[in-house]
Order: sequence, then structure tokens, then C-alpha cells
Amino acid sequence: MSEPHTHGVHEHIIEEQAHKGISLAQYVAIFTAILSVFIALISHKSHHSENQAFLLKNEALRLTNHSASQWAYYQAKTSKGNLALLASELTSGERAKYYKVEAERYLSEATHIKTQAEYFDEHARQADKTGNAIFKIHHNFAQILILLHIAIALGAVTVLTHKRWLFFVALAIAIIACLMAGRLILLA
Repeated sequence: MSEPHTHGVHEHIIEEQAHKGISLAQYVAIFTAILSVFIALISHKSHHSENQAFLLKNEALRLTNHSASQWAYYQAKTSKGNLALLASELTSGERAKYYKVEAERYLSEATHIKTQAEYFDEHARQADKTGNAIFKIHHNFAQILILLHIAIALGAVTVLTHKRWLFFVALAIAIIACLMAGRLILLA
């Protein structure tokens, strides 16, 4: 024959909790789990935007360096052109014609180089401007992450203090953070 089943103390507590319904601690646990998923998603978006901003800033730096090289090359060509013009004025005959042709060549090359330098300057400014805008997005994501972490911390304090109102504060902060994130994602 089998022995009658006796309930242990822990089984009695479990049955008692099942009849009470979902406890505050369980709500906070579910809340924390959901916010953890949001934190993971927002963190990914934050890191992605940070990486994009760094890439654009690096591109701006590369273009700025290239532009500086072009401007130096431009200055060298205009200096040579001006020296050739001076030489054409100080000499006569075939030598003057030679220096005049050289001056025109140098100054023509300088015009083309100046156009390239201005092109690189403009693209560097655009990359820098876009990088700054994306850094602002990254900072907004970071602020959202802070709010979500605060909401989780308030949830933990709720469980310790058994203050329901504190859970509603945490919930309000989490909702605000999620609305901010949704707006930021839609605008990005």
C-alpha cells in the first residue's frame, strides 16, 4: 500500500501563494525582464549610432588632411607661377616667352588643384556635420538607457519596501523612456 501524501511546509506556502494571485514581486520581475529586453535593443542602437558617428568623424578628418595637402600643393603651384611671371618680366626674348608659358601652366594647374581642395573641404564639413548629428542621437539613446536603468532600480526598491506607489513611478519612467526611444527611432 502507498503511504498517504503529506504536505511539506514549502508546498503549503506555494499553494497559498497560488491562491493569492500574482504578487508585487512577480510584477516587478516581469517588468524587469521586459525592460531588460528594451535595454538590450536600445544599447545596440546606441552603439551602432556611436560607431557611425566615429566613422563619419574619421572620414571628415581624412578629407581635411587631404584638403590641407591640396591647399599646400596649390600654394606651391601659385608660388611657382608667380615666380615664372616675375622671371618673364625680368627677362626678354625666348626666355621671357618660356617663363610666360610656364607661369600660365602653373596657374592653370593651381586652379584645378584649388577646385579639388574646395571639394575636399566641403565634403569634410558635411561628414563632420553628419557625424555631430549622429553623436546627438547616440547621446539621446544614452539618456534613455539611464532612465530604463533607473526604472529597474526603482522596481528593485519596490520589492524591498513593498511600496506599490514606487512601482508606478518606475513604470512611468519606463514609459517615458520607451516613448523617447520610439520617437528617436522614428526620426532616425
